[in-house]
Amino acid sequence: MAPLPIIIDCDPGIDDAIALAMTIASVDLDLVAVTTTFGNVGIEKTTRNALRILESFKSNAPVYVGAHRAILSEAIDAAVYHGPDGMEAPGLKESTRKPEPKHAVSFLID
Repeated sequence: MAPLPIIIDCDPGIDDAIALAMTIASVDLDLVAVTTTFGNVGIEKTTRNALRILESFKSNAPVYVGAHRAILSEAIDAAVYHGPDGMEAPGLKESTRKPEPKHAVSFLID
């Protein structure tokens, strides 16, 4: 049976790093793309984390940047609890990749 195509929408911190790693390692799943949103830290940092994770685990899945804040409330920066980048992983190298130019919502609609 062919792997199930999957898109993961996340705000990469440690929990999402594990989910992405497990998805990439799975023979039953095909990571088609990752869409990012703000979370414990801002969208720039969560997107950077997604790119770092994917590159570290040798995934070429594209990354699309999504929402930088909630619709009905203000974003809360929880870096004091989750570290300055939202994911204390000093062993992960910087990614050489960039996110896709298309917004995550537009990608999902397409």
